[in-house]
Amino acid sequence: MVDVEESLEESLERAGPSAHRLHIDGLPSDVSDAELARRFTPFGEVREASVIRGADGACRGFGYVSLHAAPPEVARCIKAYTGTRWRGKRLAVAPASEDYMTRDAGQEQPA
Repeated sequence: MVDVEESLEESLERAGPSAHRLHIDGLPSDVSDAELARRFTPFGEVREASVIRGADGACRGFGYVSLHAAPPEVARCIKAYTGTRWRGKRLAVAPASEDYMTRDAGQEQPA
């Protein structure tokens, strides 16, 4: 049996000690960037928090947090928030992949 938390920590260790970009899915429709930042502050220094919004300004249900913390703390953060509810919405937190960030920025993917 694979230890998921250990695998996550190993993956985060390979990324290094810099800020870790997290993808947060299931955000409430009325959440602000500042609220998102405050939610993740207990786990490290939040360098950026962005709720992704559509052209009409409405939250698209997800966002990103750049968290400057040691890999074990980032892993604890992911474990602590994944599956929890925020204003009735179930959160999913994971390391952000480059393809998510590029797509969400409206840029084309490399072929």
